[in-house]
Parts: sequence; C-alpha cells; structure tokens
Amino acid sequence: WIEGTSSPSFTDCLIENNVVVQMGNEGGWSIHVPDRSRGSEDLAMNNVTIRNNSLFFGPAARSRGIGMGGEGTGHVVVNNAVSYAGTQNSYCLDLDLPPSSYGAVDNNICHQKGSGSYSWAPGMNLASWRNATGFDMNSSSSDPGFVDPVAHDLFPAANSVMIDAGHANLSSAYDHDGVLRDATPDIGAFEFQP
Repeated sequence: WIEGTSSPSFTDCLIENNVVVQMGNEGGWSIHVPDRSRGSEDLAMNNVTIRNNSLFFGPAARSRGIGMGGEGTGHVVVNNAVSYAGTQNSYCLDLDLPPSSYGAVDNNICHQKGSGSYSWAPGMNLASWRNATGFDMNSSSSDPGFVDPVAHDLFPAANSVMIDAGHANLSSAYDHDGVLRDATPDIGAFEFQP
C-alpha cells in the first residue's frame, strides 16, 4: 500500500512506477495523497505528481485507485493504469479540487473487469468526467492488457493498449525496472520491450 507514504508537509512530491496488486478484501486507497490533515507546522502541499503506476484489484478487492486532492495546486495525474476485477462498488480516481488546481490529468486507463460497479470518478463514467472537468481526453476505459495480473505480472502484453499511449512530456524517464522509456512512452509502470 502507498497510502500513508508521507505527511502532507511537502511540495514537489513524485509518486511513480509503483506496482500494486490487491487480491484480498481490504478497503481503502492504493495511492492517496495526502493521507491525513495538514498540521499547523506543515507546509502547503503543491505540485504532487502521480504517474506511471500500475494497479490491479482482484475479485475480492474493495479498494479505490488514486486519490489526489484536499489542497494545493499544480498537481499532475498521468499515465496510470488501473484494472478492477472486484464485485463491490468502487471508483478509479478521486480528485476533489477544482480543475484549475491540476496541471494535467490525462493518459490514464481505468478499466472495469469484474461484476461490481466501477466508475471513473465518484458518480461519473469517463464521458461525464471529461465533460465536467476537461480531464482525461487521451485516456481510456479499455482493458490495459496486463500479462497476468492474478500472478502479479502487470507488464504490458504485446497487444496492450498501454503501449505508446503515455503522455510524451510528463512520463517518468525510466520504468519500474530502470529501463529508459522511449519517445512514445507507455502507460503504467513498465515500458514494453519487444
């Protein structure tokens, strides 16, 4: 779990190339910033980037994907791949600040694989999310095409929609394994190697 990675006393935080596989029935978030209220001694949280993470929730999972908000400006949420195979009602993104507080939210994949109701954001599918925020215009609700998520292999399969679909300027420079990303980077934690 990445929830609770730090106190909210930071700016310019980078959360990238994480692989999260949840097969149990725990609830909560996989990635959530901030993870608690800011204390009087803490700095304001600005310029948090959450990018190139791969998340898979198995049939018993009750988790939500990525939460980023509460305060600050300049936040970026790009190139993340989330697949939900659960049977509970859940959602992929929760970005609770006004759209002007985010520098970019795009090139994400949020896919419903199970029988539960899995929305893009609370109460919204991808189309209504785009209309309400202007975000995720280059994003998809397609199956990301992980090789074998049940076996914890979130590498992109050869026909994966993640390949070459990442944001060219806001992607991580290297992937989860330290492989240099190319000029057309992939969504998710791994850069496909043919």
